[in-house]
Amino acid sequence: MPGKPSNVEEAMREARKKQSSKRKIHDSEGNNDNYEDDVPIEKLTVKNDKNERSFPCDFRERRKKVSLPVGLYYREELFYDVEIQKMTGVVRSDLADKDVKSNSAKTVDVLLHNCVVKIGELEKLTSRMFTDMTVPDRDFLTYCIRILSMGNYVPTTLTCPACEEPLEPQVDLSLIEVFTAEEKGWRLQSGDWVKEIIDEDLEIDGLIRLPNGRIAERIAPIRKHNVYKADYEMFSEIVLEMNGKKLPTADEFQNMDVDILDFIDHWLLQNVPGPERVHYIICSECGGRIPTDFRSADFLFRTLRSSRQLESKFSR
Repeated sequence: MPGKPSNVEEAMREARKKQSSKRKIHDSEGNNDNYEDDVPIEKLTVKNDKNERSFPCDFRERRKKVSLPVGLYYREELFYDVEIQKMTGVVRSDLADKDVKSNSAKTVDVLLHNCVVKIGELEKLTSRMFTDMTVPDRDFLTYCIRILSMGNYVPTTLTCPACEEPLEPQVDLSLIEVFTAEEKGWRLQSGDWVKEIIDEDLEIDGLIRLPNGRIAERIAPIRKHNVYKADYEMFSEIVLEMNGKKLPTADEFQNMDVDILDFIDHWLLQNVPGPERVHYIICSECGGRIPTDFRSADFLFRTLRSSRQLESKFSR
């Protein structure tokens, strides 16, 4: 395994913990007396209580400060505070462009480039900064921009796989829980956020890093044609070590037993920080639970995707 993080990285994480403690909107007893307008919102989770401040609380508000769940590592410094602004009609038109819409990661790139105003005190933002940003942070900003621009609720259309009843539920994005990298046990090491993946039964001992926008952009077109091949390519990008083997290739993953591959996939769903990805929608007709994979780019076009494959991932 790679060595321990440097003292600089240790200091950064300590600073992050102190920052997080100062950014709590509610005090430990759940009161809201210490609310400050300039305190960045750290999570999308908001209670449906008329006495609570929701996000957004006013459609006339054009800008909002938020705090990234992971943090952008840029020039040996970690940035958490981000200022976003609403989408305009021009941005929506750009997102609907055929070349952009064909790649979900490019869709997020275009959104962030147009709607992120500042990162920390940096106002000159480059495309490289957004592609270097981790996927959990990119997803989180997409959620925030969508809520700020179009509100909390996303109307969806899907069919219950059990009774085939057509459903039109509304998903409240403000209630989706968001986890920080620290809460999920990730650590900063040489510019990457990494975590050990271990399973004694399957004899797995490895190290995984969080994917970034560059990786997501490369994998997206592969996933459209073959989801399993896309998984193997993704694993080859993010698995830094597996059972003593450094940087296993996509071909090596393809030749692994499927129970190992399913375990890695399931482990990622459970351990990646940022907005909770998979949720269950309850069928109003039969009461069945429908697993729904929330992909951030879909929210910009008011659609959600449900997948029967997710049932097996959560039945282990």
